[in-house]
Amino acid sequence: MIIGDEKFGIRELLESDKLFLVKWLNDPLILQYYEGRDNPHDTEMVNQNFYQQEDNVTCCIIEFEQKAIGYIQFYPLDSQEKK
Repeated sequence: MIIGDEKFGIRELLESDKLFLVKWLNDPLILQYYEGRDNPHDTEMVNQNFYQQEDNVTCCIIEFEQKAIGYIQFYPLDSQEKK
């Protein structure tokens, strides 16, 4: 667990989260904010977009009451991005 308590938490992405991401990224309510409604993700797209990240990207699952509810990622900024 990166951060959290008994109700809310953020943890690193696991291989076992793949089916959650496929289901989540096929929800029209989610897709209207991420990638567009006409771009649902299958397992191959989830592998490519979430499991083949650069080494400096930390991919995470957001949980509420130990149930996955979302995705977040973070990475260090280089000096140009900090400006």
